[in-house]
Amino acid sequence: MIQVWSRYTSGPAHRVIGYLLDDTVPVVMGGRREHIVRDPAPELLRGDPRVVARTIDALETKRRYRCATLSFARDDVDIEKWRRRDPEAVRRIDAAIELWRETAFAGIVPNARPPMIVSTHLHVGRLEVNLLVPSCVMVPTPMDRRVPRAYNPHPPLSASRALWTAYEDAVNGAFGWRDPRDPGNLSPVRGPSWLEKRAAALDRWIEARVDEEGDGTGDTPDPKPAAGLDQEDPRVRLLRATKSIARGGATSRDALLSGLDPTLTDLGWLVDEVRDDAFVLAPQDGVPPVSLMLHGALCEASPTPPCPVAIAAREQVLATAPDRLAAAWRMRAEDNLRLYGSSVARVDRSFDPRPILRVPATPILSAGLALCRIAKTLLDRIAGIAGRVAVRDALTGWAAQGGFADVRRAFADLAGTPPIVLRQATGSETQVLHVAADDDAPAP
Repeated sequence: MIQVWSRYTSGPAHRVIGYLLDDTVPVVMGGRREHIVRDPAPELLRGDPRVVARTIDALETKRRYRCATLSFARDDVDIEKWRRRDPEAVRRIDAAIELWRETAFAGIVPNARPPMIVSTHLHVGRLEVNLLVPSCVMVPTPMDRRVPRAYNPHPPLSASRALWTAYEDAVNGAFGWRDPRDPGNLSPVRGPSWLEKRAAALDRWIEARVDEEGDGTGDTPDPKPAAGLDQEDPRVRLLRATKSIARGGATSRDALLSGLDPTLTDLGWLVDEVRDDAFVLAPQDGVPPVSLMLHGALCEASPTPPCPVAIAAREQVLATAPDRLAAAWRMRAEDNLRLYGSSVARVDRSFDPRPILRVPATPILSAGLALCRIAKTLLDRIAGIAGRVAVRDALTGWAAQGGFADVRRAFADLAGTPPIVLRQATGSETQVLHVAADDDAPAP
Protein backbone atom coordinates (compact mmCIF):
# COMPACT_ATOMS: atom_id res chain seq x y z
CA MET A 1 0.00 0.00 0.00
CA ILE A 2 1.18 3.47 -0.83
CA GLN A 3 -0.36 6.77 0.22
CA VAL A 4 -0.77 9.47 -2.41
CA TRP A 5 -1.66 13.08 -1.64
CA SER A 6 -3.70 15.04 -4.16
CA ARG A 7 -2.03 18.17 -5.48
CA TYR A 8 -5.41 19.95 -5.48
CA THR A 9 -6.22 21.76 -2.23
CA SER A 10 -8.62 24.55 -3.22
CA GLY A 11 -11.81 25.20 -5.16
CA PRO A 12 -15.46 24.51 -4.39
CA ALA A 13 -16.20 21.41 -2.36
CA HIS A 14 -18.62 19.89 -4.88
CA ARG A 15 -15.77 19.31 -7.33
CA VAL A 16 -13.59 17.18 -5.09
CA ILE A 17 -16.56 15.42 -3.48
CA GLY A 18 -18.02 14.71 -6.91
CA TYR A 19 -14.68 13.25 -8.01
CA LEU A 20 -14.71 10.94 -5.00
CA LEU A 21 -18.35 9.83 -5.05
CA ASP A 22 -19.93 10.32 -8.49
CA ASP A 23 -20.69 7.26 -10.61
CA THR A 24 -19.78 9.19 -13.77
CA VAL A 25 -17.09 11.85 -13.91
CA PRO A 26 -16.21 14.25 -16.76
CA VAL A 27 -12.54 14.27 -17.74
CA VAL A 28 -10.52 15.53 -20.68
CA MET A 29 -8.96 12.51 -22.35
CA GLY A 30 -7.23 12.38 -25.68
CA GLY A 31 -7.95 16.04 -26.30
CA ARG A 32 -11.69 15.79 -25.82
CA ARG A 33 -14.13 15.83 -22.94
CA GLU A 34 -15.32 12.39 -21.94
CA HIS A 35 -17.61 10.99 -19.25
CA ILE A 36 -15.98 8.06 -17.51
CA VAL A 37 -18.41 5.54 -15.97
CA ARG A 38 -17.07 3.97 -12.80
CA ASP A 39 -18.05 0.33 -12.49
CA PRO A 40 -18.31 -0.64 -9.66
CA ALA A 41 -19.57 2.69 -8.43
CA PRO A 42 -17.74 4.50 -5.59
CA GLU A 43 -18.90 3.70 -2.07
CA LEU A 44 -19.14 6.07 0.88
CA LEU A 45 -17.66 4.41 3.96
CA ARG A 46 -17.70 7.22 6.50
CA GLY A 47 -18.85 10.79 6.90
CA ASP A 48 -21.55 13.11 5.60
CA PRO A 49 -20.65 14.84 2.30
CA ARG A 50 -23.04 17.72 3.03
CA VAL A 51 -21.36 18.56 6.34
CA VAL A 52 -17.87 18.30 4.82
CA ALA A 53 -18.91 20.46 1.85
CA ARG A 54 -20.30 23.20 4.11
CA THR A 55 -17.10 23.21 6.16
CA ILE A 56 -14.82 23.42 3.11
CA ASP A 57 -16.83 26.16 1.43
CA ALA A 58 -16.91 28.20 4.65
CA LEU A 59 -13.10 28.40 4.80
CA GLU A 60 -11.52 31.61 3.56
CA THR A 61 -7.97 30.28 3.40
CA LYS A 62 -6.12 29.52 0.17
CA ARG A 63 -5.85 25.84 1.10
CA ARG A 64 -9.34 24.54 1.83
CA TYR A 65 -8.93 20.77 2.00
CA ARG A 66 -6.49 17.89 1.82
CA CYS A 67 -7.28 14.65 0.04
CA ALA A 68 -5.21 11.47 0.31
CA THR A 69 -5.59 8.06 -1.34
CA LEU A 70 -4.51 4.76 0.12
CA SER A 71 -3.68 2.82 -3.02
CA PHE A 72 -3.51 -0.95 -2.53
CA ALA A 73 -1.79 -3.48 -4.74
CA ARG A 74 -4.00 -6.15 -6.27
CA ASP A 75 -2.63 -8.77 -3.86
CA ASP A 76 -3.11 -6.57 -0.78
CA VAL A 77 -6.90 -6.77 -0.62
CA ASP A 78 -9.06 -9.41 -2.30
CA ILE A 79 -11.75 -7.39 -4.06
CA GLU A 80 -14.38 -10.13 -3.80
CA LYS A 81 -13.77 -10.56 -0.08
CA TRP A 82 -14.00 -6.81 0.39
CA ARG A 83 -17.30 -6.60 -1.50
CA ARG A 84 -18.67 -9.46 0.64
CA ARG A 85 -17.47 -7.55 3.71
CA ASP A 86 -15.13 -10.27 4.88
CA PRO A 87 -14.57 -9.48 8.60
CA GLU A 88 -10.76 -9.65 8.42
CA ALA A 89 -10.54 -7.50 5.29
CA VAL A 90 -12.87 -4.92 6.85
CA ARG A 91 -10.93 -4.96 10.12
CA ARG A 92 -7.65 -4.20 8.37
CA ILE A 93 -9.05 -1.35 6.30
CA ASP A 94 -10.78 0.13 9.35
CA ALA A 95 -7.47 0.00 11.22
CA ALA A 96 -5.64 1.78 8.39
CA ILE A 97 -8.34 4.49 8.25
CA GLU A 98 -8.42 5.00 12.02
CA LEU A 99 -4.63 5.24 12.26
CA TRP A 100 -4.61 7.68 9.33
CA ARG A 101 -7.03 9.93 11.20
CA GLU A 102 -4.92 9.80 14.36
CA THR A 103 -1.79 10.58 12.35
CA ALA A 104 -3.37 13.44 10.41
CA PHE A 105 -4.63 15.10 13.61
CA ALA A 106 -1.86 14.17 16.02
CA GLY A 107 -2.79 15.42 19.45
CA ILE A 108 -5.89 17.28 18.26
CA VAL A 109 -8.77 16.55 20.66
CA PRO A 110 -11.78 14.82 19.04
CA ASN A 111 -14.21 17.77 19.26
CA ALA A 112 -11.67 20.04 17.56
CA ARG A 113 -11.21 17.80 14.53
CA PRO A 114 -13.11 18.67 11.34
CA PRO A 115 -15.53 16.23 9.70
CA MET A 116 -14.16 13.85 7.10
CA ILE A 117 -15.44 11.52 4.44
CA VAL A 118 -13.96 8.20 3.36
CA SER A 119 -14.84 6.55 0.06
CA THR A 120 -13.62 3.70 -2.12
CA HIS A 121 -12.81 3.29 -5.79
CA LEU A 122 -12.89 -0.22 -7.25
CA HIS A 123 -13.21 0.59 -10.95
CA VAL A 124 -9.40 0.65 -11.23
CA GLY A 125 -9.33 -3.11 -10.65
CA ARG A 126 -8.04 -2.86 -7.08
CA LEU A 127 -9.01 -1.11 -3.88
CA GLU A 128 -8.41 2.61 -3.39
CA VAL A 129 -9.51 4.32 -0.19
CA ASN A 130 -9.94 8.09 -0.46
CA LEU A 131 -9.86 10.35 2.61
CA LEU A 132 -10.98 13.98 2.43
CA VAL A 133 -10.67 16.47 5.31
CA PRO A 134 -11.14 20.25 5.46
CA SER A 135 -7.84 22.04 6.15
CA CYS A 136 -8.81 23.33 9.56
CA VAL A 137 -9.26 22.59 13.23
CA MET A 138 -12.12 23.95 15.31
CA VAL A 139 -10.86 26.42 17.92
CA PRO A 140 -13.11 27.42 20.85
CA THR A 141 -14.02 31.09 21.41
CA PRO A 142 -14.94 32.96 24.63
CA MET A 143 -18.57 32.77 23.51
CA ASP A 144 -18.39 28.97 23.80
CA ARG A 145 -18.42 28.51 20.06
CA ARG A 146 -15.87 26.90 17.75
CA VAL A 147 -14.46 28.58 14.68
CA PRO A 148 -12.20 27.06 12.01
CA ARG A 149 -8.50 27.80 11.99
CA ALA A 150 -6.11 26.77 9.23
CA TYR A 151 -4.48 23.35 9.66
CA ASN A 152 -2.49 21.21 7.23
CA PRO A 153 -2.34 17.45 7.91
CA HIS A 154 0.76 17.19 5.70
CA PRO A 155 2.84 20.38 5.62
CA PRO A 156 5.87 20.45 3.27
CA LEU A 157 8.37 19.63 6.02
CA SER A 158 10.82 16.77 6.45
CA ALA A 159 9.26 15.93 9.83
CA SER A 160 5.87 15.45 8.16
CA ARG A 161 7.37 13.26 5.47
CA ALA A 162 8.98 11.13 8.17
CA LEU A 163 5.64 10.92 9.99
CA TRP A 164 3.72 9.68 6.96
CA THR A 165 6.53 7.33 5.89
CA ALA A 166 6.34 5.74 9.33
CA TYR A 167 2.56 5.46 8.92
CA GLU A 168 2.93 3.58 5.62
CA ASP A 169 5.60 1.32 7.07
CA ALA A 170 3.48 0.58 10.16
CA VAL A 171 0.36 -0.55 8.29
CA ASN A 172 2.29 -2.41 5.59
CA GLY A 173 4.36 -4.21 8.19
CA ALA A 174 1.33 -5.06 10.35
CA PHE A 175 -0.77 -6.52 7.52
CA GLY A 176 1.85 -7.76 5.07
CA TRP A 177 0.76 -5.32 2.36
CA ARG A 178 3.09 -4.54 -0.53
CA ASP A 179 5.91 -2.32 0.69
CA PRO A 180 6.78 0.30 -1.97
CA ARG A 181 10.24 0.80 -0.42
CA ASP A 182 11.18 -2.87 -0.40
CA PRO A 183 14.16 -3.33 -2.77
CA GLY A 184 12.33 -6.26 -4.33
CA ASN A 185 9.27 -4.12 -5.13
CA LEU A 186 10.91 -1.09 -6.72
CA SER A 187 9.29 -0.02 -9.99
CA PRO A 188 11.56 0.18 -13.05
CA VAL A 189 10.18 3.69 -13.75
CA ARG A 190 8.23 5.88 -11.38
CA GLY A 191 6.94 9.43 -11.86
CA PRO A 192 5.07 11.86 -9.60
CA SER A 193 1.99 10.27 -8.02
CA TRP A 194 -0.50 12.59 -9.74
CA LEU A 195 1.12 11.82 -13.08
CA GLU A 196 1.01 8.08 -12.42
CA LYS A 197 -2.74 8.32 -11.77
CA ARG A 198 -3.27 10.38 -14.92
CA ALA A 199 -1.30 7.92 -17.05
CA ALA A 200 -3.21 4.95 -15.57
CA ALA A 201 -6.55 6.67 -16.22
CA LEU A 202 -5.48 7.39 -19.79
CA ASP A 203 -4.55 3.74 -20.31
CA ARG A 204 -7.99 2.62 -19.07
CA TRP A 205 -9.68 5.17 -21.34
CA ILE A 206 -7.73 4.00 -24.42
CA GLU A 207 -8.51 0.37 -23.63
CA ALA A 208 -12.22 1.14 -23.29
CA ARG A 209 -12.27 3.15 -26.53
CA VAL A 210 -10.44 0.41 -28.42
CA ASP A 211 -13.02 -2.14 -27.27
CA GLU A 212 -15.89 0.15 -28.27
CA GLU A 213 -14.54 1.11 -31.71
CA GLY A 214 -13.03 -2.23 -32.68
CA ASP A 215 -14.71 -5.05 -34.56
CA GLY A 216 -16.36 -6.46 -31.46
CA THR A 217 -13.60 -8.93 -30.73
CA GLY A 218 -10.81 -6.53 -29.87
CA ASP A 219 -8.52 -8.13 -32.49
CA THR A 220 -8.62 -5.25 -35.01
CA PRO A 221 -9.04 -2.08 -32.98
CA ASP A 222 -9.58 1.32 -34.48
CA PRO A 223 -6.42 3.46 -33.99
CA LYS A 224 -8.40 6.70 -33.46
CA PRO A 225 -8.42 6.56 -29.64
CA ALA A 226 -4.62 6.40 -29.48
CA ALA A 227 -4.37 9.31 -31.92
CA GLY A 228 -5.86 11.56 -29.24
CA LEU A 229 -2.60 11.25 -27.32
CA ASP A 230 -1.26 14.14 -29.39
CA GLN A 231 -3.42 16.45 -27.27
CA GLU A 232 -2.16 15.09 -23.95
CA ASP A 233 0.26 16.73 -21.52
CA PRO A 234 3.81 15.92 -22.74
CA ARG A 235 4.71 14.67 -19.27
CA VAL A 236 1.98 12.03 -19.46
CA ARG A 237 3.19 10.92 -22.87
CA LEU A 238 6.81 10.75 -21.71
CA LEU A 239 5.96 8.73 -18.62
CA ARG A 240 3.90 6.23 -20.66
CA ALA A 241 6.65 5.96 -23.27
CA THR A 242 9.32 5.39 -20.63
CA LYS A 243 7.27 2.69 -18.93
CA SER A 244 6.64 1.03 -22.30
CA ILE A 245 10.37 0.95 -23.05
CA ALA A 246 11.04 -0.56 -19.62
CA ARG A 247 8.43 -3.27 -20.23
CA GLY A 248 10.03 -3.90 -23.63
CA GLY A 249 13.21 -5.23 -22.04
CA ALA A 250 15.46 -2.24 -21.34
CA THR A 251 18.08 -3.25 -18.78
CA SER A 252 19.92 0.01 -18.09
CA ARG A 253 19.41 3.76 -17.96
CA ASP A 254 21.35 4.22 -21.19
CA ALA A 255 19.02 1.79 -22.97
CA LEU A 256 16.02 3.58 -21.47
CA LEU A 257 17.17 7.02 -22.66
CA SER A 258 18.16 5.68 -26.06
CA GLY A 259 14.69 4.24 -26.60
CA LEU A 260 13.12 7.48 -25.35
CA ASP A 261 15.11 9.71 -27.72
CA PRO A 262 12.57 9.66 -30.65
CA THR A 263 9.73 10.70 -28.32
CA LEU A 264 11.85 13.49 -26.84
CA THR A 265 12.63 14.75 -30.35
CA ASP A 266 8.95 14.69 -31.38
CA LEU A 267 7.91 16.64 -28.28
CA GLY A 268 10.82 19.07 -28.30
CA TRP A 269 12.09 17.89 -24.94
CA LEU A 270 15.58 16.88 -23.77
CA VAL A 271 17.41 15.22 -20.90
CA ASP A 272 18.02 18.23 -18.67
CA GLU A 273 19.84 16.57 -15.77
CA VAL A 274 21.16 13.15 -14.85
CA ARG A 275 21.56 12.18 -11.19
CA ASP A 276 22.73 9.04 -9.46
CA ASP A 277 19.18 7.91 -8.63
CA ALA A 278 17.05 9.72 -11.25
CA PHE A 279 17.01 11.85 -14.39
CA VAL A 280 15.13 15.01 -15.31
CA LEU A 281 13.40 15.79 -18.61
CA ALA A 282 12.50 19.34 -19.66
CA PRO A 283 11.33 21.29 -22.77
CA GLN A 284 14.11 22.53 -25.02
CA ASP A 285 12.80 26.12 -25.02
CA GLY A 286 12.11 26.09 -21.28
CA VAL A 287 8.70 27.72 -21.78
CA PRO A 288 6.69 27.07 -19.72
CA PRO A 289 9.21 26.16 -17.00
CA VAL A 290 8.05 22.57 -16.43
CA SER A 291 10.08 19.43 -15.98
CA LEU A 292 9.64 15.74 -15.25
CA MET A 293 11.82 13.79 -12.81
CA LEU A 294 11.71 10.02 -13.14
CA HIS A 295 12.86 7.60 -10.46
CA GLY A 296 12.99 3.82 -10.34
CA ALA A 297 15.40 0.95 -10.67
CA LEU A 298 16.10 1.65 -14.36
CA CYS A 299 16.52 5.38 -13.75
CA GLU A 300 19.54 4.86 -11.51
CA ALA A 301 23.11 5.12 -12.74
CA SER A 302 23.90 1.48 -11.97
CA PRO A 303 20.74 -0.56 -11.44
CA THR A 304 21.45 -3.73 -9.52
CA PRO A 305 19.08 -6.52 -8.55
CA PRO A 306 18.05 -6.45 -4.88
CA CYS A 307 20.22 -8.58 -2.67
CA PRO A 308 18.94 -10.63 0.27
CA VAL A 309 20.88 -8.42 2.68
CA ALA A 310 19.04 -5.30 1.48
CA ILE A 311 15.67 -7.05 1.72
CA ALA A 312 16.46 -8.26 5.25
CA ALA A 313 17.52 -4.74 6.23
CA ARG A 314 14.22 -3.40 4.95
CA GLU A 315 12.34 -5.94 7.08
CA GLN A 316 14.17 -4.62 10.12
CA VAL A 317 13.15 -1.08 9.21
CA LEU A 318 9.51 -2.19 9.00
CA ALA A 319 9.80 -3.74 12.45
CA THR A 320 10.74 -0.34 13.89
CA ALA A 321 7.83 1.44 12.18
CA PRO A 322 5.40 1.54 15.17
CA ASP A 323 8.05 3.11 17.41
CA ARG A 324 9.06 5.60 14.72
CA LEU A 325 5.43 6.51 14.15
CA ALA A 326 4.82 7.01 17.88
CA ALA A 327 7.87 9.29 18.19
CA ALA A 328 6.94 11.33 15.10
CA TRP A 329 3.33 11.53 16.30
CA ARG A 330 4.41 12.99 19.66
CA MET A 331 6.59 15.59 17.92
CA ARG A 332 3.67 16.68 15.75
CA ALA A 333 1.33 16.72 18.76
CA GLU A 334 3.76 18.99 20.61
CA ASP A 335 3.87 21.37 17.63
CA ASN A 336 0.07 21.42 17.53
CA LEU A 337 -0.06 22.14 21.25
CA ARG A 338 2.25 25.14 20.82
CA LEU A 339 0.26 26.44 17.84
CA TYR A 340 -3.32 25.93 19.01
CA GLY A 341 -3.19 25.68 22.79
CA SER A 342 -4.36 23.11 25.31
CA SER A 343 -8.05 23.55 24.43
CA VAL A 344 -7.35 22.13 20.96
CA ALA A 345 -4.34 19.83 21.32
CA ARG A 346 -2.87 17.55 23.97
CA VAL A 347 0.20 15.33 23.98
CA ASP A 348 -0.36 11.71 24.92
CA ARG A 349 3.08 10.44 25.94
CA SER A 350 1.80 6.87 25.88
CA PHE A 351 0.50 6.98 22.30
CA ASP A 352 1.10 3.64 20.56
CA PRO A 353 -0.25 2.68 17.12
CA ARG A 354 -0.19 -1.06 17.85
CA PRO A 355 -3.56 -1.25 19.66
CA ILE A 356 -5.23 0.60 16.78
CA LEU A 357 -3.72 -1.84 14.29
CA ARG A 358 -4.93 -4.79 16.36
CA VAL A 359 -8.44 -3.60 17.19
CA PRO A 360 -9.51 -0.36 15.47
CA ALA A 361 -12.11 1.85 17.08
CA THR A 362 -15.70 1.55 15.92
CA PRO A 363 -16.11 3.66 12.76
CA ILE A 364 -17.96 6.93 13.24
CA LEU A 365 -20.74 6.88 10.67
CA SER A 366 -22.63 9.87 9.39
CA ALA A 367 -26.24 10.28 10.49
CA GLY A 368 -27.37 9.42 6.96
CA LEU A 369 -25.34 6.20 6.77
CA ALA A 370 -26.39 5.17 10.27
CA LEU A 371 -30.07 5.73 9.46
CA CYS A 372 -29.73 3.82 6.20
CA ARG A 373 -28.24 0.81 7.96
CA ILE A 374 -30.85 0.93 10.73
CA ALA A 375 -33.64 1.25 8.16
CA LYS A 376 -32.30 -1.70 6.16
CA THR A 377 -32.19 -3.86 9.29
CA LEU A 378 -35.74 -2.87 10.24
CA LEU A 379 -37.05 -3.46 6.72
CA ASP A 380 -35.46 -6.91 6.63
CA ARG A 381 -37.10 -7.77 9.97
CA ILE A 382 -40.45 -6.38 8.80
CA ALA A 383 -40.22 -8.42 5.59
CA GLY A 384 -39.51 -11.57 7.60
CA ILE A 385 -42.43 -10.92 9.95
CA ALA A 386 -44.72 -10.07 7.03
CA GLY A 387 -43.77 -13.33 5.33
CA ARG A 388 -44.60 -15.38 8.40
CA VAL A 389 -47.89 -13.47 8.87
CA ALA A 390 -48.82 -14.10 5.24
CA VAL A 391 -48.23 -17.85 5.63
CA ARG A 392 -50.27 -17.94 8.86
CA ASP A 393 -53.17 -15.99 7.28
CA ALA A 394 -53.16 -18.26 4.25
CA LEU A 395 -53.33 -21.40 6.44
CA THR A 396 -56.08 -19.84 8.57
CA GLY A 397 -58.18 -19.00 5.51
CA TRP A 398 -57.63 -22.44 4.03
CA ALA A 399 -58.77 -24.11 7.26
CA ALA A 400 -61.79 -21.81 7.58
CA GLN A 401 -62.91 -22.79 4.07
CA GLY A 402 -62.96 -26.50 4.97
CA GLY A 403 -59.47 -27.38 3.88
CA PHE A 404 -58.98 -30.06 6.56
CA ALA A 405 -62.41 -31.55 5.84
CA ASP A 406 -61.50 -31.84 2.16
CA VAL A 407 -58.28 -33.63 3.05
CA ARG A 408 -60.12 -36.09 5.33
CA ARG A 409 -62.68 -36.86 2.61
CA ALA A 410 -59.89 -37.42 0.09
CA PHE A 411 -58.17 -39.93 2.38
CA ALA A 412 -61.51 -41.68 3.10
CA ASP A 413 -62.22 -42.02 -0.63
CA LEU A 414 -58.70 -43.40 -1.13
CA ALA A 415 -59.21 -45.97 1.64
CA GLY A 416 -62.41 -47.19 0.01
CA THR A 417 -60.80 -47.77 -3.36
CA PRO A 418 -60.87 -51.47 -4.53
CA PRO A 419 -57.60 -53.44 -4.56
CA ILE A 420 -55.32 -52.81 -7.49
CA VAL A 421 -55.01 -55.84 -9.78
CA LEU A 422 -51.65 -56.31 -11.48
CA ARG A 423 -51.17 -58.96 -14.14
CA GLN A 424 -47.66 -60.37 -14.42
CA ALA A 425 -46.72 -62.73 -17.27
CA THR A 426 -44.71 -65.79 -16.17
CA GLY A 427 -43.92 -67.91 -19.20
CA SER A 428 -47.19 -68.96 -20.79
CA GLU A 429 -49.21 -68.31 -17.66
CA THR A 430 -50.58 -65.13 -16.32
CA GLN A 431 -50.36 -64.60 -12.58
CA VAL A 432 -52.87 -62.27 -10.94
CA LEU A 433 -51.51 -60.26 -8.04
CA HIS A 434 -53.81 -58.64 -5.52
CA VAL A 435 -52.38 -55.59 -3.71
CA ALA A 436 -54.35 -54.68 -0.67
CA ALA A 437 -55.24 -51.02 -0.44
CA ASP A 438 -54.44 -50.96 3.28
CA ASP A 439 -51.12 -52.81 3.03
CA ASP A 440 -48.65 -50.96 5.21
CA ALA A 441 -45.72 -53.33 4.73
CA PRO A 442 -42.38 -51.77 3.71
CA ALA A 443 -41.89 -51.17 0.01
CA PRO A 444 -39.70 -53.65 -1.84
